[in-house]
Amino acid sequence: MDSALNGNVEAIRLALESGIDPNVTDADNRTPLMLAAFNTHTEIAERLLEAGARVDMRDSTNRTALMFACTGPDVGLVSLLLRRGANINDIDSHESWTPLMFAAAEGHSGVVQLLLNSNADPNAADIDGETSAYFARQRGFPEVAEMIEAKMK
Repeated sequence: MDSALNGNVEAIRLALESGIDPNVTDADNRTPLMLAAFNTHTEIAERLLEAGARVDMRDSTNRTALMFACTGPDVGLVSLLLRRGANINDIDSHESWTPLMFAAAEGHSGVVQLLLNSNADPNAADIDGETSAYFARQRGFPEVAEMIEAKMK
């Protein structure tokens, strides 16, 4: 672990010990857990969850920590959030994207496979009727699209 991340983990630990609410939100209703998930800080996310961070909180576009985590390649972080009760088939209010769509659009095959193995809906479509397989193929990840298409009904 690099020293900057180690310092961030220590800062989170100290803030939590001093009584900071792990569910505090910013102007966009984003929580520390969402920010940790977006930045793939698994250890920070774990500490926040242990301190009572709610995995189901939503930001101003209805996105959850799981959706933010799925924009990155960290299978361990996504697995942690799923084990803590994150809804695998949640949709945001911006485009009606699911966690699988976020992972597919970024080409994160490991995360896509974990989501599919955990019963993510490969047939879910966004407000334009497009699926996660479509996003993977459109963004140049045909192998990810094929993984998803193999699970579609």
